[in-house]
Amino acid sequence: MVYGLRTALLGRNTVEAGHCMREYAELLASRNLEHPDSSEERHTLSSVKGVLGVKGAGALLSDALVALVDTRDAGAVPQILRDLTSTADSL
Repeated sequence: MVYGLRTALLGRNTVEAGHCMREYAELLASRNLEHPDSSEERHTLSSVKGVLGVKGAGALLSDALVALVDTRDAGAVPQILRDLTSTADSL
């Protein structure tokens, strides 16, 4: 899986890289290695047009979200990021 992500990134295959990110994030979540709130935020961001993949980072994948975005098709990504930032600031 990680090898696939590396290969996809080196080959500039962003769609495959996004798929690898999603697959790895789901594997970690299925093993209870992702905080439920992080999982919810990841799924919300993943549903936005132009987002190819999202994965958490840090303890229980809750310190940061890393998103791979097709900037040619980003849809509502900027607004979603502002909303997530506002939510994090209120915690």
